[in-house]
Amino acid sequence: MIKSHPQLGFIALEKSGLPATIGLIVQQHHERQNGTGYPMGLKGQKSSWGRIIAVADVVDAMVSHRPYRPALGIAAARAELKDNRGTLYDSMVVDACLAVIDRGGVLSWISEKK
Repeated sequence: MIKSHPQLGFIALEKSGLPATIGLIVQQHHERQNGTGYPMGLKGQKSSWGRIIAVADVVDAMVSHRPYRPALGIAAARAELKDNRGTLYDSMVVDACLAVIDRGGVLSWISEKK
């Protein structure tokens, strides 16, 4: 049931009148470079925004508290990105995200506040 949310979001946004790109971003935010993501199991290149949002979503999920677990922190998110760069996540997007983290950018600030 949880894995249906990207497709359900796509359907809802399709009817919203917003640009189709927004629905595609939502639909693809759990797709992975090696095809193990969902809902479609896309392999390789997907939309540029989908690749970016997939990385942002992972970082946000890891640095945020969840009802079922405390936040894992920016170090864990950084390790996840490094460990799965080019496999699950787009290499260029990971490199850009890690550069922001390493510069003490907004992601580091957010994780310190949580």
